[in-house]
Order: sequence, then C-alpha cells, then structure tokens
Amino acid sequence: MNRLDKEMTIRKMVQSRSQAENYIKLGVVTVDGKIIKKPSLSVGAENKIVLAGDQYVSRAALKLASIAKQFNLDFRDKLIPLKKIYFEGDLTLF
Repeated sequence: MNRLDKEMTIRKMVQSRSQAENYIKLGVVTVDGKIIKKPSLSVGAENKIVLAGDQYVSRAALKLASIAKQFNLDFRDKLIPLKKIYFEGDLTLF
C-alpha cells in the first residue's frame, strides 16, 4: 500500500508527488470511480486510479491555462520569437 500521490508517481501518471498532490487537491483524480481530494489516501495495485482532464507540467501552467480558457484565448499555432544572447561562449535563449 502507498499514498495516492506516491502511487500516481510510481505508475508514471505524473512527474512528481507534488504534481500528483496538486491534481488530487483540484479534484481531478478518482480512485475506483470516486473523486479523492486527500493525497495521503492509502491505495494499492488493485485500485483503479484515473487522472481526468488535461495534464500540465506545472501548477503555473495549469493557472495560465485556466486564465486562457476564462478569457477565451487561443495560443495554438502561435510563434514566440527568441532573442539569441551569448554568455561566456555558450548560447543561451531568452
């Protein structure tokens, strides 16, 4: 038996326990069909864990996606120009 957040990490559903914890607290994780909001819930291999909705690499990305949806912004097929800056011989993009 493991904590739900740890089990999600073991099953490679998320990249970190912190990310799992965020999804759980947002109410987008179900265990055996029930929404769970407690990252410390004990689960085992026999439990079906589902992460519903979109997945993001960070909480900040999740917040930005929420704002984009709220204001009906669409960033698909948009290009962001990058400026080349050289620092001690290494190429760094900003």
